[in-house]
Amino acid sequence: MTINKLIGFIFLLLISLNLFSQQVIKGKILNSTTKEPIEYANIGLQKRNIGTISNKDGSFSLNVPSNFVSDTLIFSSIGFSS
Repeated sequence: MTINKLIGFIFLLLISLNLFSQQVIKGKILNSTTKEPIEYANIGLQKRNIGTISNKDGSFSLNVPSNFVSDTLIFSSIGFSS
C-alpha cells in the first residue's frame, strides 16, 4: 500500500467516524415556580423523530446526531405549556 493510499484510507475513515458521531445532551427539567422535578416529560428535537423522556427526578439524556446539534429542543408534559 502506497503512502497516498494509506493517507486516503485514513482520511475516509475519519470522515465516516465524524458522520456517525453524536452529541449527548443531559439535563434536569424543573418546575420554574416550585423548583420540583417534572417527571416523565417528553424531550425531543423539533420536527425530528428523535427524543426521550425524563425519569422520576426530572433528569434526561438525549443522543443527538452531530448534523442536528443546532436544532431546537422541545419539552412537553401534561399540565405545562411546551
